[in-house]
Amino acid sequence: MKRLSLTFFLVFSLILNAQVRSGNATVELISDFKTISAGQTFKAALRILHDEHWHTYWRNPGDTGLETRFKWELPAGFIAGEIEWPYPELIMVGDLANYGYEGELLLPVTISAPNNLKSGLVADLKLEASWLICKEECVPGSAELVLSLPVGESPVKNEKWGDAFNQAAEKLPAENHPWRAKIISRDKSSITILLNSTKGINDKVIGIRFFPYTGGFISNSTFQEISEAENGYRIKIGLEKFISNEPEKLGGIFVCSNSWTKGNNVKAIEVSIPIK
Repeated sequence: MKRLSLTFFLVFSLILNAQVRSGNATVELISDFKTISAGQTFKAALRILHDEHWHTYWRNPGDTGLETRFKWELPAGFIAGEIEWPYPELIMVGDLANYGYEGELLLPVTISAPNNLKSGLVADLKLEASWLICKEECVPGSAELVLSLPVGESPVKNEKWGDAFNQAAEKLPAENHPWRAKIISRDKSSITILLNSTKGINDKVIGIRFFPYTGGFISNSTFQEISEAENGYRIKIGLEKFISNEPEKLGGIFVCSNSWTKGNNVKAIEVSIPIK
């Protein structure tokens, strides 16, 4: 009876886990493990396939838009972390500068299973996701998704999504890196940031752009002027004409088109810069 009930539940869950169409995108909830065990930490992700030329938004959407939002309903003892945002693209729509994503996107979350989780059960992870997807016009999208993971004595990797999760991990901003940032000048219309490497420059970093975590201070659409400095770069960035949100520290990421670290594919680094 237990096996029959479990089989019926898994068939029902597979239907719930199917791809969903909403707001010019196809979405599904996936995991890097197909079987989990007690006390394990694993990744679950919302996978978004945008229709061609449509985009959703980063944690700071830029001039327009709204970030994608998650609301979890998890079994007792499970804990979900925050969205692990990959670095965004600059998407211009007319004169508006947006920060977001096109094509295929994974928004991963780290989930911890409780230590007392019993083998033989099925963990039912429910996600209510909402987003805004835009081309020139914008359409709200949402989906209620369920991911059912059997619980075993030993976890089993989900090989189907292994490459997708590895690629998503490569797009996460590096928190630990040799680059240090500080503001070296400011006037009414701009700030200049000095970005130095404590290990020196091995290769020229190209395509540098700063993406702030919050809006209201940095002008999103202003051209960012890059010049070389000793062991690094100077980045002159425009400020909003009417500043509505001046933080004590300017948090965000510097993104480049090659790599910040020789021999590695690190395209985004996280910084927190005191504002004097």
